[in-house]
Amino acid sequence: MEAIDNISRSISEFFNAYAPVNVTCALDYYYDLDKNEIAWSFLTSSDRGDELFVNFFENELGCPTLNCFLYSILHEFGHRMTLTEDMLQEHQVFMKQIADEESGDELQLKYMRMPVELVASQYAVEFAKAHYDEIADWYDDVLLPQLQALTQSPDMQAMMQLLLEGETE
Repeated sequence: MEAIDNISRSISEFFNAYAPVNVTCALDYYYDLDKNEIAWSFLTSSDRGDELFVNFFENELGCPTLNCFLYSILHEFGHRMTLTEDMLQEHQVFMKQIADEESGDELQLKYMRMPVELVASQYAVEFAKAHYDEIADWYDDVLLPQLQALTQSPDMQAMMQLLLEGETE
């Protein structure tokens, strides 16, 4: 899947100028501490979830205006730079505590405000402020054309077909 590999490589090259990190594409965004790996996704949980995430970054944290994709990968890079084993344990405890709560805006905001997530987001905001022009240029010149190419690629068409097949089973 060449288009996806190109995007992963571009993200990796950008962040490796600051700290070594592996990058992959997955069904959701995450940072894996053991693998030192950021995962990015072109699938989102919901438009409402994206809206809450963007509003959180811009209104609560004062991040310069970017977009949800960039906020997401910057947030995961924030985990790369701040996550410890202790924080990971705290995250797992929190996730068990909220496992039975009904999803919605309040739960998503509660998740975004938990310490391990907030620290990663705050790091992302400071990084975005310090490197805004570089991030914007990289996105416009490198990443955006690759993301646009992905939407037209056989990779995307094949993945969408697999997802549709999975929904009908």
